[in-house]
Amino acid sequence: MLNQPRITIGLSHPNSRNAEAFLNSWEEPFLLQEKGTNKFIFHSAISQTKLELIFFDSYDEANSFGIEHLNPVNETSMWNLNGSMLFSASGNNADKVQSLVSHFAGKE
Repeated sequence: MLNQPRITIGLSHPNSRNAEAFLNSWEEPFLLQEKGTNKFIFHSAISQTKLELIFFDSYDEANSFGIEHLNPVNETSMWNLNGSMLFSASGNNADKVQSLVSHFAGKE
């Protein structure tokens, strides 16, 4: 992996530390593209795979948002949840998108 500074989210949310760990341990380094109150958009420095993180107050709220705004999924655009954090990955490389979604899903 390239020598990149560690990414910090700086948000007081139960899933933010996990998100930082996932971002800093994926096979490619990430660069912050956009930051909002509870929404962060990153892209990987090598494949340009895009990752959007949205932090909600509850799992149900996150799931409802995903169903309403991010369906249908396909091989180059996928979303899932980790607690009350919604993550959405997209890019030109289906294998990278799948890898990133699996990485952020964590070990259940």
